[in-house]
Amino acid sequence: MEAGGEVPGPVRRRATVFRSCPACGKWYWNGSHVARVSEWLEAALGRPLAAPDGPDSPTDPASG
Repeated sequence: MEAGGEVPGPVRRRATVFRSCPACGKWYWNGSHVARVSEWLEAALGRPLAAPDGPDSPTDPASG
C-alpha cells in the first residue's frame, strides 16, 4: 500500500518511512511532532530516550 494522496506533498518529500494503521487506515511518519514530544519527554524524565538508529529516528535532524 502507498501513502500517495493521503499524505501532504511536503511530508512525502521529507519523510523516508511511512506506516499505516491496519485498523483505521491512517498514515503515520516521524516528523516534527515526534521530535518535540521526544524532547519534552527527555526533559521530564531527566535522561535521554533510547531511540532506534537510522534515518527515521525522531532525533535525526533530517526527519523533522
